[in-house]
Amino acid sequence: MTYMSSVPTIAERTPSTKAPFSPRVSTRSRTRAALFAVDGTLVDSNDAHAWAWVEALRKYKIPAPFHMVRPLIGMNADKLVKELTGIRERNPVARLIAETRASVFSRGYILSVHRVAEASELLERLRADGIRTAAFSMASPTDLDRLLDSGGLGHLIDARISVEPSASRNESDLVDVALTRLQLGPEDVVMIGDSPYDLAAANRAGVRAVGLRCGGWSDRWLSGALAIYDHPADLLEHYDESPLTHGVSRGR
Repeated sequence: MTYMSSVPTIAERTPSTKAPFSPRVSTRSRTRAALFAVDGTLVDSNDAHAWAWVEALRKYKIPAPFHMVRPLIGMNADKLVKELTGIRERNPVARLIAETRASVFSRGYILSVHRVAEASELLERLRADGIRTAAFSMASPTDLDRLLDSGGLGHLIDARISVEPSASRNESDLVDVALTRLQLGPEDVVMIGDSPYDLAAANRAGVRAVGLRCGGWSDRWLSGALAIYDHPADLLEHYDESPLTHGVSRGR
């Protein structure tokens, strides 16, 4: 069994209480849409996803403790399985494990998920400002709908991007799909995510990124963001100075 030493440990993922980190950047662009990585950003589903993976892997006699799975949440299923087990992406067993995890999550763990505080207020503010909203998740389309609708967020999302359990898509693919659905260029969009995988996907697509600590990662792992905030409420409090409205995040 392998374990990627470059991913954050539990201690490193402890949310920070520091003020928003906002490096100076030279890019200026009017934001026309905000793309949210749903898990860990709008809903507190990261732990639930991790426990679903633990249970699914156990069904295949593969021991994977929670503390090893949790830092990998946000990876696509094939990469996560390969990282934990060494099973290659095109191996049918990897697909079976992913499908089992999706079933386990849908039947039980999704019921423990709640909306992150002031997520709806942030979405409402964006709408009031004429900024469209999109949401993506490595969850299935049905589960993405449940995650958003159970949190009372579904009516505030203009586009939803997800993957079927049997599909193999990377985080970057979902960002590209979002841009296509929104019919916008990367310079028109800001992505809000909670993991290094989200931010890496945004950077690869040329999309400006904002990081939130509420998903469990520290600033070290969110360094690809133009600005970092504790949670949606914190971003909403600093909304007028954020990349969502300025394209330039002014250092604090």
